[in-house]
Amino acid sequence: RIMTSYGEELRQSINKYTPQAVSSWFSPTKKKGDDKFTLVNLKRLYDTLKENKEVTDQNISLLVETVRQVAELLIWGDSKNRLFFDFFLENEMYNQLMELLTITYVTNSKPLYIQLLQSLSILIENLKSETSLYYILSNDHINKLIYYPFNFSDEEILAY
Repeated sequence: RIMTSYGEELRQSINKYTPQAVSSWFSPTKKKGDDKFTLVNLKRLYDTLKENKEVTDQNISLLVETVRQVAELLIWGDSKNRLFFDFFLENEMYNQLMELLTITYVTNSKPLYIQLLQSLSILIENLKSETSLYYILSNDHINKLIYYPFNFSDEEILAY
């Protein structure tokens, strides 16, 4: 009787190991953050910007992080996957960022304002492909930044 019980327990243990389970032992596991540098993630960030046209106390942290991640993905995509910047262009995300900059200036949302300035500065400094740089520095985009009414008496803003 003990042998039968042990045999049944052994059989149940073996049945747990399906071919899928066994194959997963030998294939690389997906690490947390593997989906960070994807077009799906960039689209999700774009949707977040589109859905949050107003800056409130409830969404300011979300917008700060979204802007930071957009800049990170664009810089990564500039050297790894041209489709990231194509998506940025096709969806006029630069204009969305500039609109957000205007809103933050009017509503005095300093954390988002600083993040936008930092992200735009990082983009201009780190984009390497000619097409990306041409876009950022042409089409009146850089002029919008140059003529923007920044508060130069604020040392945090002056840094960017």
